[in-house]
Amino acid sequence: MEKVPVVLLVEDNDDHAFLAKQTLLRSGTPVSIHSARNSREALRWLCETAIVPLFVLLDLDMPGGDGLDFLQQIRTTMPEFSAPVFLLTAEMSEDRIQQVYRLGIAGYIPKPVHDAGNLKRLQNYFDLLAIPMRVWPYCNIPAGYGMVE
Repeated sequence: MEKVPVVLLVEDNDDHAFLAKQTLLRSGTPVSIHSARNSREALRWLCETAIVPLFVLLDLDMPGGDGLDFLQQIRTTMPEFSAPVFLLTAEMSEDRIQQVYRLGIAGYIPKPVHDAGNLKRLQNYFDLLAIPMRVWPYCNIPAGYGMVE
């Protein structure tokens, strides 16, 4: 049986989690997606399974342990953790962007993930990190969807 890479999705909003999962499942590379609703669940899963995901998609603002908590705890309790972390967030101030990059994120993807521009950004990150995923050619976005005039 061939091993499939694992992606850790940390997102409390069911709609956003669904869209992120659909994007990953249509990416052209088989992946297994583990979902957690907050940073505490994600950290518990990482510690209990000792699985190093291919990458982490992390919501920044969640009740019960937000993305900053996750990043800070990963850096202090698991310094060997090497998976790239991409933030999923609706809004990012300049101060917050600097703060999360200091904590070692690989990049951030504005919500919603399935928006045409955000899919291109996600694909660019994957290309830079040599993660074999083909997000953009496989998305099913109606022409003009999510575009601003």
